[in-house]
Amino acid sequence: MKAVFRVDASLKIGTGHVMRCLTLASILKKNFVDVSFICREHKGNLINYILESGFHVHALKEGVEPVSKITNYAEWLGVSYEQDANETIEFLKNRHIDWMIVDHYSIDIKWEKLVSSYYKKLMVIDDLANRRHCCNILLDQTYGRKKNDYDFLTNSEAILLLGPKYALLRKEFSKLRNLTLAKKRNRTIKHILVYLGGVDSENLTESVLDKLKSCSIRETTQITVLMGSQAPFLSKIKTAVKQLPFSAKLEVDTKHIAKIMSNADLSIGASGSTTWERCCLGLPSIQFCISDNQKFLSQTLNRNNVIKLVDSADEIPDLINDYPNWMLESSKLSSQICDGNGVNRIFNRMFDLSLKINNDLDVELCNYINLKEDEKRLVLEMRNHSGVRVWMTNKEIITIKEHYKFLENLEDDKTKQYFLVKKKDIIVGSISFVNLDYGESTDFGIFVNPYIDFQGAGRLLESSAANYAFKVLNVKKIFLEVFEDNVRALDFYKRAGFKILDTKEVSQKIVIKMIKEQIA
Repeated sequence: MKAVFRVDASLKIGTGHVMRCLTLASILKKNFVDVSFICREHKGNLINYILESGFHVHALKEGVEPVSKITNYAEWLGVSYEQDANETIEFLKNRHIDWMIVDHYSIDIKWEKLVSSYYKKLMVIDDLANRRHCCNILLDQTYGRKKNDYDFLTNSEAILLLGPKYALLRKEFSKLRNLTLAKKRNRTIKHILVYLGGVDSENLTESVLDKLKSCSIRETTQITVLMGSQAPFLSKIKTAVKQLPFSAKLEVDTKHIAKIMSNADLSIGASGSTTWERCCLGLPSIQFCISDNQKFLSQTLNRNNVIKLVDSADEIPDLINDYPNWMLESSKLSSQICDGNGVNRIFNRMFDLSLKINNDLDVELCNYINLKEDEKRLVLEMRNHSGVRVWMTNKEIITIKEHYKFLENLEDDKTKQYFLVKKKDIIVGSISFVNLDYGESTDFGIFVNPYIDFQGAGRLLESSAANYAFKVLNVKKIFLEVFEDNVRALDFYKRAGFKILDTKEVSQKIVIKMIKEQIA
């Protein structure tokens, strides 16, 4: 499986597009996808950073530096869209790309049509809803974005993933979320984070630091300033930080932003993709709208009391001095917007999986999240079949309403994964993983499609489940439960390498718990 990102960073574009693409690239790589980047050598590019993150980069020669940061996004390519498309094609040729992922305000349907013969599927990452696309998936994580914003801008088959539910955040944010939200924050301001983006080409950071000197905060308050190594005013900020009357430090190209945010009481920063990181951790923020593409987001969040939007650093002292009247509400509201699991939801939407089982390349795992309507109904019919229900703990008939609600909830549940298993387009049955603890263990279950006669169906389903659990989920142990009187299944699982672990009584029947461990 191969995926290629077309994305740029520069002094004008900033770093956010590349950073969110790296988040998605990391989960693709973890799931055995061969990932490459195509980036132009603009001033302020992040090509070396991408390389250091473990990804191949095909560099395109630097074009003309864009004059306008705000209004004319077409300039951001640095060359014509035709030239950029042709240079991209030169890299894609003969590489058999499964997914092309584009995160670039300069690219639209014209570029996509020129390149479309060189990839199987296209995902577009956007924030503007201002130009046409022809894609398989369109991701716009903007708060308040609605489907009708893309009326007439996408093909009818495109899957729209809209809102901060799909925000691309690194896994450390979701890991720190519960611990951070449980803290008794905002009683006092002990730690302020100042982060106006990796570039901050307008040098807002210096203005903010100057205004902090006149705020009613204790001298013991910790000030942490973040910047990128490509920031044009970095040397000036180093001097400004040293002159603050507080305990202050500057971190450049930090890889620990989640931990820093978790420990902060207030953030002063730019609107944009970092907004979702702050929301995930419930970090109250004073924000600047530093580019035209951030207006919709920042104004919507401000209108809903999620952030405090300012036009000038002059407004900061009054807001900080008045913090008891707004920060607790801001923290609560922001934490309800984004839970940090967006990248997992996106991955599930992108991929069904082809597995190699005993040198057989024709086995396909189809995620329940991506099933077609007829497949969704078939799953319900199989589950409700008397020959399947008899061996279920819950033997009740599942209604279609309950079934569709279950499918809807799967997208948000990191502890469960369900797949239809196909071999040469024949639906053999279903496998499931619940109580999923990535890297450690999972409970699994299978049932064979009762409407077909398929020799070796059980062996294929068990092999598929074990292969996926051990090689993709990377768990060390898989558990299952089987009724004691289901002698045929019990013998089958023993032959497949499962061992009896424990027994319990459920509804006056003995249930046997079994375990299979990964072979070192």
